[in-house]
Amino acid sequence: MKRKTLSSLLSLVLLSTLFPAGLPHAAAEAGRTGDVSPTLPVTRSVYETVYGGRAMPANVVSTPVGVNLAVHQAVYASGNEVDWLGPANAVDGNGSTRWSSALQDDQWFYVDLGEEFTINRVTIKWQTPASKYKLLVSNDAQHWTNVLGHDGEIACRGGTESTDFDDVKARYVKFQGVQRAPVDGVFYGYSFFEFEVYNAGELPKIVKGITQIPPIAKGQTEIVLPHVPEGYKVSVYGSDRLPVIDQAGKIHTPLVDTKVNLLFQVEHTDTGQKAITGNVLAAVPGQYTQTDDLNKEPKVIPSLREWHGRTGNFTLTPTSRIVVNPAHKTALQKAAEQTKEDLRDIADVNANIIYGAPRAGDLYLSIDDSLAWLGKEGYLFDVNDYVAITSADVTGVFFGTRSALQILKQDEAHAQIPKGTARDYPKYETRGLMIDVARKFYTIEFLRDYVKLLSWYKMNQFQIHLNDDVGTPFQDGTTAAYRLQSTKYPGLASKNGFYTKEEFRDLQRLGMDYGVNVIPEIDTPGHSRAFTSFDPSLGTGPHLDITKPKTVDFVKSLFDEYIDGDNPTFIGPDVHVGTDEYWGNTEVFRGYMDTLVKHINGKGKHPHIWGGMREYNGVTPVSTEATMDVWHVPYGDARQAIDLGYDILNTENSYMYLVPRLYKDRIDPKYMYKMWEPNVFSDTTLPYGHPKLKGAMLGLWNDISDSVGLSMDDSHDRLFPGVQVLSEKMWTGRREDGDYNAYAAAAERIGEAPNANISHKLQVPNKDGNVIKYSFENGFADASGNGYNGSGKNVAAADGKYGKGVRFGGGESYIKTPLQALGFGWTVSMWIKPDADNPDDAVLLESPVGQVKLKEGKTGLLGFSKEHYHSTFQYKVPAGQWTHLLLTGDNKGVSLYVNGNEYVEKLWVTNGASPRIDTLVLPLEKIGSSANSFKGVIDNLIVYNKAVSFDGMNLALNKHAEASTSEAPHLSPDQAVDGNTGTRWSSSFADDNWFSVDLGEQQDIDSVVIKWEGAYAKKYKILVSGDGQQWQNVKAGDAVIDGKGGVETIKFDTAVKARYVKLQGIERATIYGYSILEFEVYGPGVLNSYLELVKQAEGLLALGKGDNGLRSQLQGMLNHFPYDYESSISPLQELIARLKESIEWENDKTPPVTTANVSPSRPDGQHGWYVHLVTVTLSAQDEQSDIARTEYSLVGGKGWQPYSEPIQLSTDGTYGLRYRSADKAGNVEEARLLLLKVDTTAPTLAATANGSPLTDGTEFTDSETLALDVQATDPVSGIAGKTITVDGKPYAPGTPLRLAGQLGAHTVQITATDRAGNVSQAAISIVVKTNIASMQRLLESYHAAGELSGPLKNKLSASLKTAQKHENKGKLKQAAKAMNDFKKKISKTSGKDVISEAAKAALIADANALIQAWTGNSYDLESTDSTDDQLEVGDDSPDSEDVAA
Repeated sequence: MKRKTLSSLLSLVLLSTLFPAGLPHAAAEAGRTGDVSPTLPVTRSVYETVYGGRAMPANVVSTPVGVNLAVHQAVYASGNEVDWLGPANAVDGNGSTRWSSALQDDQWFYVDLGEEFTINRVTIKWQTPASKYKLLVSNDAQHWTNVLGHDGEIACRGGTESTDFDDVKARYVKFQGVQRAPVDGVFYGYSFFEFEVYNAGELPKIVKGITQIPPIAKGQTEIVLPHVPEGYKVSVYGSDRLPVIDQAGKIHTPLVDTKVNLLFQVEHTDTGQKAITGNVLAAVPGQYTQTDDLNKEPKVIPSLREWHGRTGNFTLTPTSRIVVNPAHKTALQKAAEQTKEDLRDIADVNANIIYGAPRAGDLYLSIDDSLAWLGKEGYLFDVNDYVAITSADVTGVFFGTRSALQILKQDEAHAQIPKGTARDYPKYETRGLMIDVARKFYTIEFLRDYVKLLSWYKMNQFQIHLNDDVGTPFQDGTTAAYRLQSTKYPGLASKNGFYTKEEFRDLQRLGMDYGVNVIPEIDTPGHSRAFTSFDPSLGTGPHLDITKPKTVDFVKSLFDEYIDGDNPTFIGPDVHVGTDEYWGNTEVFRGYMDTLVKHINGKGKHPHIWGGMREYNGVTPVSTEATMDVWHVPYGDARQAIDLGYDILNTENSYMYLVPRLYKDRIDPKYMYKMWEPNVFSDTTLPYGHPKLKGAMLGLWNDISDSVGLSMDDSHDRLFPGVQVLSEKMWTGRREDGDYNAYAAAAERIGEAPNANISHKLQVPNKDGNVIKYSFENGFADASGNGYNGSGKNVAAADGKYGKGVRFGGGESYIKTPLQALGFGWTVSMWIKPDADNPDDAVLLESPVGQVKLKEGKTGLLGFSKEHYHSTFQYKVPAGQWTHLLLTGDNKGVSLYVNGNEYVEKLWVTNGASPRIDTLVLPLEKIGSSANSFKGVIDNLIVYNKAVSFDGMNLALNKHAEASTSEAPHLSPDQAVDGNTGTRWSSSFADDNWFSVDLGEQQDIDSVVIKWEGAYAKKYKILVSGDGQQWQNVKAGDAVIDGKGGVETIKFDTAVKARYVKLQGIERATIYGYSILEFEVYGPGVLNSYLELVKQAEGLLALGKGDNGLRSQLQGMLNHFPYDYESSISPLQELIARLKESIEWENDKTPPVTTANVSPSRPDGQHGWYVHLVTVTLSAQDEQSDIARTEYSLVGGKGWQPYSEPIQLSTDGTYGLRYRSADKAGNVEEARLLLLKVDTTAPTLAATANGSPLTDGTEFTDSETLALDVQATDPVSGIAGKTITVDGKPYAPGTPLRLAGQLGAHTVQITATDRAGNVSQAAISIVVKTNIASMQRLLESYHAAGELSGPLKNKLSASLKTAQKHENKGKLKQAAKAMNDFKKKISKTSGKDVISEAAKAALIADANALIQAWTGNSYDLESTDSTDDQLEVGDDSPDSEDVAA
């Protein structure tokens, strides 16, 4: 950081949080509308005149347009701060003199123009700006009119502020103060360098009127320029999407509808006067429409400028290749090789590099000169079956690979990219980072990794600040450093760290490969103590004596050494020459600046300089052939630099400076994402697309970093979030659909660049974050499941705290792990028993990132080292006894917990007023050391990739918070309860401000932790409430707390139950408000209960008694000490109780006795079988140690089941139930056997007739004879017997059952009984019917049996034949007649006829049944009349129909 007076430094702190409000409505109407930022006004015109804003030359007699009418005119003021700051200084044309008012709000200043002029612009060049003011005009200095109308107030922007208004004729122009703005919390008067009055002519009105252009049609190739009056011409001056609309007005149709901010320049064709419009928004129709069914834009940082999705995904496979267009092999070979290495790191795919045509799954790299309109960094990104990345330049192709790799990294399988097409290109040309390596040295490896990181986020400039001064001497006693080898001036490079020329060349070459321009900076003539220390004749202290030609020649020769020759050191296109904060003669300084700028240009390099042309205002010309870094508005703002003709970078300290522990420690990503991009300065917002604004550069200044212990890891922790968000804002800028939460989630996923894990982050596949767990029970095996097994050297197994440990013997004695380090957010714990004779600096853990030491230096105290910094806890680990150490570290510091909370110490960067940074990246390469290991034993070493706290649960986390005021919208009260110490609440500058948090419900609380930023409360109270209305002080007697700042823990006098907790400010410790990083509320907690249980457990284990299984479980919980203590309390309590019981019962040698009770009490079936559900109830007794378990087995003593409720034997079978019990002493009863036979199921049965199944409703003819039988089965107890009855009469199975004469339904009853006594029964209904054929068969049967003989048989057969004939013809009555005749023949037998009574009865029954079926009646021959249908009976002669047939 550039050094300043204390007030300047404090003003920077203020600027980091306070920004002017937006313009009032009246001011907007007066020509300052269209602001880009909601809080900052836009410079509407960068207005150039032929007179450059100076007084009108004497020979000009026409209307003085563009001439400062106030210069050297009479002025008047309400008062002055001191006499020599009088009002005449503000009209003397000298930007270095100023008027400063008295210290009151109502101060005024006016100028008498000498005569009445038409005016329309006032420009004020501020030194100490107002908050609000008015501009008034008059013709008599008595009656004043507001130039904005309606008594409008102007919200001051500071810097060079121009207010345009409608033409007005006036002689007097007045500044009227309304409200002053505080500087460093102090209200000074108003102060400005110049007060200028103009007639700006018609140009401001013309440019004000240009607010739109004719609509652009789809496919249109050029814009239509806005109309201007005759005598003027208009052209495109700037575009914030040059690849869509360029400065010639040509249109390259975007993929989808796109908005472009344009600037137009209007020029008077005669005078050459020019003015620039504000932004004019142009809507450009796209080639395609992005619809919801297409792939959404993939997340990358910076985000893509244009995207049109397809459907489906590209898939990377193990056989995917990197294919390079053969025509561009030489140009793209390096990019392909780098992409190959990065792809292997991200996706574990070793892709071959091929020069040819792509196929599915490949990455295809190609150069296309026709894409020059995209710029050298722009590229086409086309994803289909393969990914094609095309650009006009290697840089664009390489940046396209970064996008592909970022998308793959975020994919869970690191294999898929959504199909679609993107065009990507930067909004700002320069996107940079500067690191001050002078005041804090960084290794060349760190810088090389940062080149990769910058390229990963498409940042393209890396400035290395090589020399500077420090206040607190370095470790070697020097107070300045120069970090680059010089062969021309041996000894110039600092002995405490420098880069060789070849290292620096290689760094620049690496940058070229990665699309990053590495810019060396040698800062003179200020910040030059390294040179004056080397050669005192060059100057004094931090300043070179540039009045001496020798000094100037020295500086030029130093640049020449690095630029000239066949093997130059500065091989890039740019060189930064510094030139700031020089307090010698201004004109000499300006001449020096001009000399250096021209000298560097003369070497073919482009120079960069620090801005300061207001601070160093003068007449000596300074070449504008340089890029100016606008870094401190009071020294020179963006508008002044542009007016002078410089290209500029936004490096303004309000946004772009990190000065750890002095000014701004961290970037606020959320604020920067939502509120900033490179056109935003604290005093103005430049319009989008301004061609002189090249971009921005984040700067890390290490003014006091070395003295406060800032490491490279600390630096990266501060830089990385800034690089991420600023890359988004510099490449893409503001997005209409911008979503910070989505951005932040992507930033977390995308993370570090491949092959450059600067943060030392490590993810492990377990939810607990357990990285390493060495219990030493199995040597150096890692029990975490991650496979990080160690290997030992000069270590030995020893008795541990629990089981086995490892003894370290001092000197070279260590366990080597597969890991090197673990980044911020880590925890390590161990049991340690040191020997008494440990040496100084005895090491517990070490790797290149640092060491954890048993004894830090000669202090004898626990501590750690990183780089050349050392931190010490005020704790000495006792020798000869076991002590548990838990260290946990994040980016705020390291905390120590000894034996739980027996001793707690937190080394945090916010401790009190000390700026010390006591952080550590955890060294893990070796446990012990390769040179100075500690002596003693370690047991149970556990490492987690998260920071663990034993402070309990923060009840205020993410709860609703309120405050009396907030200094700015982004410093709201919720920022103090979000768990992020990178955000904060800050109040207004008043003592009585308050902050409160609603815990959501009444809770037991006993302490508050306040993590203050620099502005803390000197006196305050902590109040609590149940309803938010009635408040009670947590300290007796309404006591006031004396604040110390840093991290303050306020213990309540007694625990209370409350819902609301409030900080009530009484007195500030600084001129600012109150600023709180985090406000935390805690309850009593359970850690002490846990520690007491641990002591009990250790005591029980030490007895060596009790159940081994319980002891093992309890030992496992102690091995995890003290993690997850809150959830461990209940399991610990249970195990302790169980182990106590097992110890008490160790003398019990008698097994228990188990009794079985069976229900029913005895078999309720036959032959010892149970025919109902059996329930067995077991009960056990033990006279001493009580029952531990009862169990049973139904499978022959195998598969024992715990007995918990009565055993239901619900399945039939024979059971051998074995049962037994064990007591808590471990005695197991010999198994008892209970045999049980259960058959609750009756047999299955079925009937057969003549061997076929007999089913209900089966029909038989009466001519049949049946043989019935029963089929019965019972698989459990077997069949004891079976019976059959027919119509209630016993039937012997298998005997013939004749059906003749048995027409109708009959019931067959079957029964089966099993051996257990279960009975099955079934009733089957059968039906016996007859027909003529059956009757015929009966005749044959009776005849064969001798029951029918003689002529009767044939007579009967003839009747049946006649009946059959009629039936077949459907003549049922005739059939019935024939059947009636059949009956008569049976009744009238002759002497020769023989028929048994049984046969007679059966046949007559059959005949009646058929007659009934055919006629519904019992027909008798005598009762029928002699009609045409009367049946013929008595013979078998054929009827007439038979004859005809």
